[in-house]
Amino acid sequence: MAERLMKLRIQATNGPGFSLFLYLLLAVTIAITTASCGLGNVPYLYPPVDFNASGGSQLSLEHDVQNYDLSETPQSFKGYEIYYKAFDSEENATNLANSIYALEEDSTSSADSLKSKIDGFGMQRIAASDSPGTKPLIKIATPESSHSFTVNLLPSDDWTLIENETLLTTLVRSDGSGAWPSFNLKEGYDSGDSDYVGNDNPDTIYLVFAALAYGIDSSETIGDEIYSTPVGLGESTVLSN
Repeated sequence: MAERLMKLRIQATNGPGFSLFLYLLLAVTIAITTASCGLGNVPYLYPPVDFNASGGSQLSLEHDVQNYDLSETPQSFKGYEIYYKAFDSEENATNLANSIYALEEDSTSSADSLKSKIDGFGMQRIAASDSPGTKPLIKIATPESSHSFTVNLLPSDDWTLIENETLLTTLVRSDGSGAWPSFNLKEGYDSGDSDYVGNDNPDTIYLVFAALAYGIDSSETIGDEIYSTPVGLGESTVLSN
């Protein structure tokens, strides 16, 4: 009797019902595997190949052509954003610069989590005066080509973004007021501003910067904003009387 029952069980597993079960199990496994792979299949963006300060009066940024993906239409990569934070304390500015450097050295975290840390530091994006709410600040229409940009940190005039001696836009702060004030007006930095830590009307402003590549994911998670890992300057830029 026991032998007969065993044979019946074997016959049942080899029947059409079991084949259907196997197909269903395989389909579910493939669906789960595909979904899991999709979660991590976000286009990779490279930070600018160079981002540095010159004499405290200029920032320079060089585009990384690796952000051009021949297989993508449209391109996920759109350009670069520059984030900043202002302080009236050099020590606080130095601490933030060191924290950004630590993010650059972090090889275990995702770009998204590192970008969230930039937000957690209270850093704000530099905005273009003609379209302050539009991302990115630095647009790259031809990512397959080399591009170099300069931000002039003018001490007594509006800051400007320049490519190959061509003025692209003047630059304004994202202080949370909606007024988009100029960077060079030190009397405009107040203790309640979202982009500044310090007392009202400081004599000296210390600014810390970080640059990130920016894009709109054109793969499985279409429409999501994506970023590269951040690159900081390692030192602050000073505005003073």
